[in-house]
This record gives sequence, structure tokens and C-alpha cells, in this order.
Amino acid sequence: MSSKKEEVYQFIMQYKSKHNGLSPSYDQIREGCSISSKNSIALILRELINEGRIGREGTRGISIPNSEWIMKE
Repeated sequence: MSSKKEEVYQFIMQYKSKHNGLSPSYDQIREGCSISSKNSIALILRELINEGRIGREGTRGISIPNSEWIMKE
């Protein structure tokens, strides 16, 4: 597995943890992982989906199989 793909996966996990399950945008992933193009992000996300590590919910939602995000009070 590429280190950039793992970095993106970890970024998504951390972002969702900090934001009560909200998914990061492509721009947030690009900035957070120092990726130059949105196309590169799309390719990495597609690979993660094909591996079953993430799923898609609508146009922006990224789901993590077998996870649950609980809003903190």
C-alpha cells in the first residue's frame, strides 16, 4: 500500500473523529496531505473504496465500514 494512500486514510479517520463524523472535502484532504491535484485524491479514494476501507455516502460523504461516530456533548 502506498504511503500517500495510508496518509489519506489516516487523515480521513482523524478528521471524522474531530468533526463528529463529518467527511473532509477534497480541498481539505489535498491541503492536509500535501497532494497537488484533486484528481490524485479521486484516484486514492477510488483505491480505498475498491479495497473496502472506505465507502461513499452521497456526493461528499465518506463512510468507514464498521465505524460509528458519536457526537460529543
